[in-house]
Amino acid sequence: MNLSKNILYIFIFFILTACGSESGRQNSTIRFFQRAKLHLEKDEYNDAIRFLDQAIQEDSNFVDAYNNRGIAWFGLNDYIRAVEDYNSAIKIDSAFGNAYYNRANAWFELGAFEKALEDLNQAVVILPDSVDVYTNRGTVYQKLGQFDEAIADFDKVIELNPEDVTAYLNKGSIYFFFKKYDEAESLFKKSLEMGENSDFAYNNLGLLMAEKGDYETALDYLEKALKIKPAAPYYLNNRGFVKLMLGQLEAGQEDIKNSFFYDPNNAMAFRNLGIYQYKSGDSTAISTLQKALEKNPAMDDIHFYLGNAYFTFGDKTKACQEWEFSIEKGEKETIEDFEKNCK
Repeated sequence: MNLSKNILYIFIFFILTACGSESGRQNSTIRFFQRAKLHLEKDEYNDAIRFLDQAIQEDSNFVDAYNNRGIAWFGLNDYIRAVEDYNSAIKIDSAFGNAYYNRANAWFELGAFEKALEDLNQAVVILPDSVDVYTNRGTVYQKLGQFDEAIADFDKVIELNPEDVTAYLNKGSIYFFFKKYDEAESLFKKSLEMGENSDFAYNNLGLLMAEKGDYETALDYLEKALKIKPAAPYYLNNRGFVKLMLGQLEAGQEDIKNSFFYDPNNAMAFRNLGIYQYKSGDSTAISTLQKALEKNPAMDDIHFYLGNAYFTFGDKTKACQEWEFSIEKGEKETIEDFEKNCK
């Protein structure tokens, strides 16, 4: 089965809390700024904003105060206000690379990937040796489907820091997407050798093994991922899928149910719940799979599984229609069922 939508890549939010020049500023302004930074370091965002408001009130050109207040708004998930503060910082200092970098993070969260890319293109000129800038730009390129550009940025990260685990994972996810499994496996295992972010690597290796049909090995990798992060909804959902493929229906359903607890809107979890239902003889599988399709029309194998559900519950016509859609998407596993039942 094609599981590429379940593969995880990483967008790193290494926020840069710059400290500006203190010359020419009142002692009280600097104190407000420094106290705000202490609160930021503790993720106490409302307190940080309160002190930064005072610093900006005393000095309306304090570029670092605007930047850091944007970070605080970002921490509170108020991305619009974060953008407004980064705008103010850039208006004061158009060469302030940190503000472009941070504003890109906010645009990313708002789904404005083209704007995020524009800001990261600015940031990379100002901060040409920043691993974080190349990492984030590579991830934006992934979101935009510009995979060659993404790989080039991840290669640049590896050039700047050969021990950067994230770059190997992200580059591996692209190879996985294009079904270059040997290359992807090598990169995921390389990241494991470095001993960091291993839950991502174990999850991705689990999906890669499932793609190859080696569900026992896939389950072993996913168990290791969940041992590190037991409440990770994607890992739970992925393990649930693998258990379904191994015929462990009730254990798979339990993982999928737990995945919903942590993320009730995961379209892949609806797909996997639908698989469990039709394998268990429950005709509500059809409506569950349709809900998954509504949530993500581009989801992998959804037409294949809808076809299976329709066929299981006696609607051969609709089953053949769904399998035909699946074949049009290039899902080769559908061809045998279609040829056997629909010709």
